[in-house]
Amino acid sequence: EEGSPATFEYRVKFFKDSKPLSPWHHVPLEAKSSLFNFVTEIPTGQLPKFEVATKEAWNPIKQDIKKGKLREYNIKPVFNYGCLPQTWEDPSELHSES
Repeated sequence: EEGSPATFEYRVKFFKDSKPLSPWHHVPLEAKSSLFNFVTEIPTGQLPKFEVATKEAWNPIKQDIKKGKLREYNIKPVFNYGCLPQTWEDPSELHSES
């Protein structure tokens, strides 16, 4: 972790063998046969709205900002919210199926 929670500077960073890694790019989608990795951005019952920072180096998790304020949910979510790693799309790459 870097910075203090509930600040614009707070980041959750990921490391393996003391080297930085991106939870979005370096964590494999499939953990084992029929078992997949999931990056939790917002744990069940937490109000702060966190997201993978796609425009920052190593893609740490940070609290989302809207209109200059840290975002929070109005009610506590009853599920984990997050992303499946390595499921991004390159908007500059055209696919025949899209």
